[in-house]
Amino acid sequence: MYRGGGLRYYGGVTNGEMTMNLQEIDRILNTIEDEFFTVQFEKKDGTERTMNCRKGVTKHLKGGESTIKNNPDLVSVYDVQAKAYRCFAKSRLKRIKANGVEYTFSE
Repeated sequence: MYRGGGLRYYGGVTNGEMTMNLQEIDRILNTIEDEFFTVQFEKKDGTERTMNCRKGVTKHLKGGESTIKNNPDLVSVYDVQAKAYRCFAKSRLKRIKANGVEYTFSE
């Protein structure tokens, strides 16, 4: 679910600006494999949250079926500070910092 406007990307390396869509956000997230990264996003209740996380952690799974697998807007991660699984909506992203590059999104 895209909330309109147009996401803006301010690349940490080139400082270039280009309009981002959810496919580009997917591309950025897919470049993050087994690294720690930081996301800043707007929670469902409207507050902002910054989270240090990692994708692909399976060590603490207890079995069962994913409750978010049918929602392509949600990304499941392991929050390293809370030591728990969390998810965030791609359409509510404000910032990603990964692989030494910071991506900032605005509507």
